[in-house]
Amino acid sequence: MNFTMSGNEWFILGGAVLSVCLFLCVRKHFHPAVILLLWLFVTALVETFDYALAATPFRMYYCGDNQSYEISGAVLAIFVYPAYAYLFLYIYDKWKLRGGKLLLYILAWIVLSLAIEWLFDRFGVFHYTGWKLAYSALVYVFCDFVLLWIYRFILRHLPPNVPQRP
Repeated sequence: MNFTMSGNEWFILGGAVLSVCLFLCVRKHFHPAVILLLWLFVTALVETFDYALAATPFRMYYCGDNQSYEISGAVLAIFVYPAYAYLFLYIYDKWKLRGGKLLLYILAWIVLSLAIEWLFDRFGVFHYTGWKLAYSALVYVFCDFVLLWIYRFILRHLPPNVPQRP
C-alpha cells in the first residue's frame, strides 16, 4: 500500500475528527444496538456503492492520491459517513418529520451532501474519471430513503426489553 499524508488526507482526517465529535453529541439519542446496526449498515452501503462505481469495469472515480484503494477511503466509510447518517437520523427523530416536511428535509440533506462532496472534490479527496456531481443527487435520494427505511425497520424489530433510546 502506497500511503503519504498529503493535503487531501489531512482534509479527510479533519472531517473524521469533526464527524466523531458530531457523533458524540448525538449518540445518547440511540440505543447501542441501534448504533452498531446502523454503523454496520452504512459502512456496508458506502463500500458497496464505492466498489460498484469505483472498481473495474466502471472506474467512475477514485478517492485519494491514486486509483488503488487507500486508507483514506476506509476512514471516510468507517467514520465520516456513519456519523453523518446518525446526525441525519437524530434530526429526523427530534423533529418527528413526516410527509411534506420529510421531503423538504431530505431535499435539504441532498443539497448539503452535494455541497460537502463538492468541497471534498475541491480538496482533492475525490477524483472523477467519468462521474458527475449531479449523479450523486440520485444516489443521495436512494440512500436517504433506504437509511430511513432501515432505521424504522431496526426500531420496529428491537426486542421488547431493549428500549429504542437509552
